[in-house]
Amino acid sequence: MAFDTALNIVTDAAVLAGLGTPAAVYTATDPNIVQMRTLLKVLGRWLRRRKHWTWLQSQYVFQTIQGQATYAKAIDYDDFINQTGWNRLNRLPMGGPLSPQQFEYYKARLVGVVWTTLFRDFRNNIVIYPDTNTPSGHIVAYEYGSSFWVSPANLQPTGGTWNNATTYPNSTYIVSGGLIYQAVQVGNGLSGTFGPTGFGNNTLRANWQQGTNYAAGARVTNGTNVYINTVTGASAGAPLLGPSGTGTNIIDGSCLWNFSCTVAQAANVTAFVDNTCNWNFIGTAGADAPTQDGDTLLFDPNCLTLGLKYAYLASKKMAGEQEKTDFENALNDALQVDSTSDILRMDRSMMEFPLLGEKNIPLTGFGMSAGS
Repeated sequence: MAFDTALNIVTDAAVLAGLGTPAAVYTATDPNIVQMRTLLKVLGRWLRRRKHWTWLQSQYVFQTIQGQATYAKAIDYDDFINQTGWNRLNRLPMGGPLSPQQFEYYKARLVGVVWTTLFRDFRNNIVIYPDTNTPSGHIVAYEYGSSFWVSPANLQPTGGTWNNATTYPNSTYIVSGGLIYQAVQVGNGLSGTFGPTGFGNNTLRANWQQGTNYAAGARVTNGTNVYINTVTGASAGAPLLGPSGTGTNIIDGSCLWNFSCTVAQAANVTAFVDNTCNWNFIGTAGADAPTQDGDTLLFDPNCLTLGLKYAYLASKKMAGEQEKTDFENALNDALQVDSTSDILRMDRSMMEFPLLGEKNIPLTGFGMSAGS
């Protein structure tokens, strides 16, 4: 599908609504155009929740760490796509999401011999059961609907989403968990079982300064370490000396710093090592609202244009049944062409893959409790 820019969508809707052609949108002062760009943001966020649009579907893969039960979701996570979560090590599906009552019930029970990766949504994290002595080395993967329905102007082009066991040459750009990373190892690298996460980037940065404004993603050197700011803010003034240690969410004024790496590391080593690939964090891979005329909107242009026209006229009590019908027809068309339909069969399909079966149920010990 060919997508269009915010400027073209608003221009077309303005012309259809009888407002003429605006020279610009996000620098405009005309109250009608200012209202239209706000309506466009609301419309896009509303459309995002209408279905799991194929263009906004993403995959996230992470590896469990011994004793760690809580794992952050992808930065662009919007909602979970059911029955896509799998433990790739023991080949069992993720169970859940558990309710708070179920989670507390399982915590009171003995842990089974086979780890079944039960999970719970909690404060924008995935919390895995058991949440004490969580085993390490399990590769957990799931698909989700992305909140990034806008591709900002001048966004760094990428080669697509990170994949496992893939050769990536130096300077390749990929997307993982809604973030853009650049391969910085010497020559080619082979990716491992799960992709890069976090804001690691070992590029030499200016020294940390007191009372200085830092944008999210800014990197500084302080002492022998490199740190990355995760929220836009200002560093603390004297006599404080800035971030230290190797932790995360280090408070510094209104900034929050994450340790990235040591200054002593070689130039081709990053905070995130992926088998023989080394990745530097570059920036976010999208946005959930347009802010520039050249931003590309990842929905059907006709649906956006007619939806924006209808929303604008409705706000002025000028929308009729025709405008409403035009938008509803465009929305239905967009919903239908976004994905193909499954084939209904009267016989057993040769391509049927049950979630549980002889291919992934252990031969012994399934469902047994420790000590039984």
